[in-house]
Amino acid sequence: MRRSAISLFAAIAVAAGAGTATASSHGDDDKAEKMVEYRKAVFTVMAHNLHPLGGMVKGKMPYDPETFARKADNIAAVAPMAMSGFRMQATADAADTEAKAAIWDNRDDFKDKMQDMVDAADRLAAAEPGDSAAAMKKQVKALADTCENCHDDYKED
Repeated sequence: MRRSAISLFAAIAVAAGAGTATASSHGDDDKAEKMVEYRKAVFTVMAHNLHPLGGMVKGKMPYDPETFARKADNIAAVAPMAMSGFRMQATADAADTEAKAAIWDNRDDFKDKMQDMVDAADRLAAAEPGDSAAAMKKQVKALADTCENCHDDYKED
């Protein structure tokens, strides 16, 4: 699959919002809150694109190879941005976050898990969607598993 103009636009929009948010912030608390907003936006874009793929591979919605490819491209375009939302340890104490402080205690493991997500998103986007959702199930599950692996250790339930 090739990255579409829409996926690149989505990536640019998230990045532009984050730049505005962090550049206009005053004080660490405000910066931390903006960083939490940024990462929530990135993960919202990812979830918005991943959930329909899960529905397609589970047979809960009709499989459409073009939609599948576009959404996979969107995920791959945005996934590398997620790590930028975890630059400040102060975000562990920010209001309205589900991130555990363990992210900063186990930084290398967290970075590895985030990279696993990016790699799985890239593999999903690179896969040919084919004529059936069954062919894509393994890649969708691999990406979803990277999310779960990280959430198990680093996200409050």
